[in-house]
Amino acid sequence: TRGGISMLIDESEFVNINENQGLINNEIQDILQDSRGNIWLATLGGIAMTDRKSMRSFDHEEGLNEKLIYALEEDVNGNIWIGTFGGGIYKYDIHTEDSMPISFITDDVLLSSNNIYSMVFLDESTLIVGTEKGFDKIMLDDNQNILKVKSYNSSDGFIGGENNQNAIFKDNNANIW
Repeated sequence: TRGGISMLIDESEFVNINENQGLINNEIQDILQDSRGNIWLATLGGIAMTDRKSMRSFDHEEGLNEKLIYALEEDVNGNIWIGTFGGGIYKYDIHTEDSMPISFITDDVLLSSNNIYSMVFLDESTLIVGTEKGFDKIMLDDNQNILKVKSYNSSDGFIGGENNQNAIFKDNNANIW
């Protein structure tokens, strides 16, 4: 919500978390549960992660130079990919010991736009990224470096032209909707 996040814990009780309880920003744009059970929150002030015992925030101090976060996605290695509004894609490397675990990946130099509305991994080496100009298919090598980007828009038969926020989905047959 625009007032933080709420969790229904039984039929009549909510746990509410907002900036007063340590949330980095009240405007939640996306929620992701990673493979370790942590809950990640994309906000308009950075990202937050909770293990349900404590809350940790990430912004420029950890390497995230853009704070308007629209989309989150986990890769096969457990890293968290971060789609920003205006700044392209970043990645939180869960395996690094570096004090700045978040690194910039790419922007509109390779992508159709800096405004990342949604992301989903098609497989361990292909990331689909939705923007206001269509969507991009990012092919990665074994070290998660970008090999190639193919952009799709209305001239390719993609009728929408613009993606809505967090409206890309991979079904059980690996079809991208």
